[in-house]
Amino acid sequence: MKNPDSLALDAARLMRLGKTVAAILIVLVPSFASAGPILIDFNDSFTAPAGFGGTWNTIPVPSGTTALVDSMGGGTGISVSFDGTWSDGVNNDNPWMHGDVGWIDAKAAVDGLNPSSFAADGGTIVYSGLDMMKFYTIDHLASLRFGSPNLALGDYSIFGNFGDSTPDGNDFDTHADGLGKGDYMTWHAVSPNASGEIRLKIVGFSSSVDSHLGTWASASRITCLERLPTGGTVGGFQEVSCGTVPEPASFSLLAVGLFGAIAARRWSSKRRSSRDVR
Repeated sequence: MKNPDSLALDAARLMRLGKTVAAILIVLVPSFASAGPILIDFNDSFTAPAGFGGTWNTIPVPSGTTALVDSMGGGTGISVSFDGTWSDGVNNDNPWMHGDVGWIDAKAAVDGLNPSSFAADGGTIVYSGLDMMKFYTIDHLASLRFGSPNLALGDYSIFGNFGDSTPDGNDFDTHADGLGKGDYMTWHAVSPNASGEIRLKIVGFSSSVDSHLGTWASASRITCLERLPTGGTVGGFQEVSCGTVPEPASFSLLAVGLFGAIAARRWSSKRRSSRDVR
């Protein structure tokens, strides 16, 4: 039969165990939430995507601010809005021949939105509410049919960077590459600006001599990342949930509280047993 001092020692050991479990939970927080990306379909002129890759966000018109959910249907705290003058009333009959491929639902590739101005200011897709401690990979599809394919070029950049895909956003050809080949642009592991935003700028130009009118938004994907402490994957990042998850402190309090309650109950039970024996 243990004396009260021994029982108190047991309680202390359980509390230490609780803290250890809490630390493990903190490390594994990303594993508890499914790492679903955010899928965006620009324009609703054509049938909206329905299930390929998960839940899609369909943006019917380029106005206001739209809260985004991840592919699992969970809230993310991330929103999309548009700077500049945009149009939603053009081309909903792009002959996309690639079907559902990669992350792209064929229905999302058929229609789109475009900046109405081809001047240097163009138009900007603004993703806001981003976590400053995370990084984001942005994939963008611009698939648009042109009767005169030489007009189909446009410049796509994030914070002045044309991306690291092939082809990239410098003179991206929406007709030959986007529509014809099913290519899309990618910016890997982008860090938000000080306002918690990532801004995708789309510009072209129009003149009597030459014109680049390939400014278009068919679909986008946002993948949320965290940097690994010691690498472990290509680029030292791992995909994590874009959704809102409990803070690590909440897991810590939960674990400590749970094991504290177990310890208290066990200590109380043994004290009663000790009194009964006497």
